[in-house]
Amino acid sequence: MSVAVPRTTTLSYREAVRRALREELLRDEDVFLMGEEIGIFEGSYKVTAGLFREFGPSSCATRTSSSWARRSGSSRAPTR
Repeated sequence: MSVAVPRTTTLSYREAVRRALREELLRDEDVFLMGEEIGIFEGSYKVTAGLFREFGPSSCATRTSSSWARRSGSSRAPTR
């Protein structure tokens, strides 16, 4: 009797986090990312690379001022 052994894939920590973020963005339309330079600049360590292009500005908010956070009062992106 033979048993199938699952193949192992080696990922960098950055790629694993990016894949997890993408999976959640696909799974739930209310999920969004918020942080400086995560959109067009793809984050300082490129963790969000390609997500802005794929999901657009409503899922990748780059406005992080505390005044916006106080005004928003919601878990939704500011452009929705």
